[in-house]
Amino acid sequence: MDHLRSEPWPQPTCSHLYGALQVRGPGQRISEARGSQREEDRTCRHLKTDAETGKLVQAGKPAQAREGAGPRHVAFHPAGQLAYVVDELDSTVTAYRFDPADGALQPFQMLSAVPDAFTGNSRAAEIAVSTDGRFVYASNRGNDSIAVFAMDPTTGRLSPASWMPSGGKTPRFFALGPSDTFLFAANEDSDTLIAFRRDAANGALSATSEVVRVGSPVCILFRIA
Repeated sequence: MDHLRSEPWPQPTCSHLYGALQVRGPGQRISEARGSQREEDRTCRHLKTDAETGKLVQAGKPAQAREGAGPRHVAFHPAGQLAYVVDELDSTVTAYRFDPADGALQPFQMLSAVPDAFTGNSRAAEIAVSTDGRFVYASNRGNDSIAVFAMDPTTGRLSPASWMPSGGKTPRFFALGPSDTFLFAANEDSDTLIAFRRDAANGALSATSEVVRVGSPVCILFRIA
């Protein structure tokens, strides 16, 4: 991934399927985020399984992302009617209303994933919603941070709460632990997994002494016994 080490980073000129997520519930639905500079590829769309053919087909009208945004990954609110997309190219987070019946996504908010005092180059990478549905987290490669957003319980709108340094370089991925007590950041270019303790009351992250050295980590999965 040498392009992550050059500044400014190049803009993709062809479509890339950056993320796909299975949505729990009937119909075996999958949401995907696809980003490039082409208008037809700057989309977030919902897919469902055709009962007769077993193939994935489009469900609902795709949501068009803003030019230059580059939708990458999507995370759903546990109630199932809100979706949050991290946009890689312009380091933003976009909030969508989600209709589980037809898979339609309707954007209603976009905000920066990096602090307003940061003026360098950065690319957003991963996004997650806490199990209680009160906080959204996003990682930034370049700013090398984990952004924390508080969610309005009525509207679903986000407001910046804090930023935590990722403890390394290029946090390509992170994951909340099974109990949401910890957040684990995978710093690809510093070869480290870093554990942060999460405050359930305000969503804030705090450093711990837990550091695991591993070559270029890019994904974290938990095995639940």
